[in-house]
Amino acid sequence: MRNWFKSIHLQDRRVKAIVWVAMVAVLVMLFGMGASYKNQQITQQLVIDLDESIKDDAITKEDIIRMIQESFSYDLTGSRISDIDLASIETVIRQYDFVANAEVYVDAEQNIHVDVKARDPLVRVSDVSGKQYFLDDTGMQIMADGDLKSRVIVMSGYVGPYNRNEEGQLESRLQRGLELVRVINRDEFLKELIEQIYVQENGEITLIPKFGDERILLGMVENLDTKFSNLKDFYLGGLRYRGWSANHEIDIRYDGQVITRKRA
Repeated sequence: MRNWFKSIHLQDRRVKAIVWVAMVAVLVMLFGMGASYKNQQITQQLVIDLDESIKDDAITKEDIIRMIQESFSYDLTGSRISDIDLASIETVIRQYDFVANAEVYVDAEQNIHVDVKARDPLVRVSDVSGKQYFLDDTGMQIMADGDLKSRVIVMSGYVGPYNRNEEGQLESRLQRGLELVRVINRDEFLKELIEQIYVQENGEITLIPKFGDERILLGMVENLDTKFSNLKDFYLGGLRYRGWSANHEIDIRYDGQVITRKRA
């Protein structure tokens, strides 16, 4: 009797196993049929989802569409999904310097989505060799091309070529310039005031405002809170009452002082 019950139990387990295997096989077949059906569907629209935090039109939806059109001989819309290499589209878009990442997929309505995360240029650099490029907030280089739309602070003068050491740190003058731009951009007054950072041969900084002919002698990138506080007091206070004439220097290199002088 005991052996009989064991036999029934064993047969029951075998039946359950067979049922589970059959169910898995059916599911795999259904998924395969579904994928095959989807691959034969015709694509509808190309949807470009661009990071909305991007400023100054560093890259636009039109730029993404143009990159795709120039790289692929066929139209992405109206084609079979199986004929479209989504990975290749991602690779093409990621090659663009302003793009940090790109993901391409097809939704349930057969629309092709291109999700793009772009690098946000923080400063435009013109180095001693005349080469121009952007840096983002992480110090990543973004090569400039002939159609630049981004309006950011310019850093020029005695700035070395783009270079990182073994620890990934930027060349010292580039790093100090990047830190200075971050400080300026955090202050709305300074952000509206400063247009250019000029690095002198000795490493000291001269700031060039967007308006007027004056030059601001900042010196080395240190004690910035004090220097910029004195500068804002001068612009918002003393300058308003004393008036101003062109071709002056505003010297804020020394603690607690704002010195003005006629430029030579």
